[in-house]
Amino acid sequence: GHAMAVGARALGAAMLLVARHQATGSPAEAASAPLSSGAEEVWFPSRVDNFDSSANATFPQRCLVNASALRGHPGAGAGPGAAPPVFFYTGNEGPIEEFYNNAGFVFEAAAHFGALAVFCEHRYYGKSLPYGPAASFRPDRIGKLTVDQALADFSQLLPRVKARHGLPSAAPTVAFGGSYGGMLAAWWRLKYPGIVDGAVAASAPIPLPLGAAPHPGFFESVSEALAGADPDC
Repeated sequence: GHAMAVGARALGAAMLLVARHQATGSPAEAASAPLSSGAEEVWFPSRVDNFDSSANATFPQRCLVNASALRGHPGAGAGPGAAPPVFFYTGNEGPIEEFYNNAGFVFEAAAHFGALAVFCEHRYYGKSLPYGPAASFRPDRIGKLTVDQALADFSQLLPRVKARHGLPSAAPTVAFGGSYGGMLAAWWRLKYPGIVDGAVAASAPIPLPLGAAPHPGFFESVSEALAGADPDC
């Protein structure tokens, strides 16, 4: 209803502000963090508009793939003969290496289950810019920065990553994400249940875009946590 529309517009405005802030630097500055070991940078052509069948324009979208657990433990934790799972991090508002370098839980879980770890960059962030580093943020072109487009991107990228690593299309997929990325992980599972088998949505304020008031509020929660902390910690 009205609350959902207002919340979606608010989330879109926040995403736009972050993207424009990123665009003030050079493309190299936007994605300059060194990568942790094991990452392979892979690029796939993605449609600029996933919902206009008459528009065939594409842009290069970046994924970081870590197959070390897949190579070391094929099928581990999945049962005899079962396809190894894919753990797919739904990139949020920033260069994908920032999330790759700070998502140790994904790699710990991947090692336990013998999973392929995939981190795909959100359109309009990092180096995945539909119209290039300058033109992407023009008022007439920023409209493709939406949650629906991002989820459709991930849905197109997933089977390509599976095929590239010799995994069957039916290999189970679990989405991971934190904060806005966690919201994406949950929404991806809800909207595309045929390809996403589960989602781990960490610190994902899903009700907020729908108009719900935070209770307790974020800053109140931080203050309470700080007040209860050990002063010697």
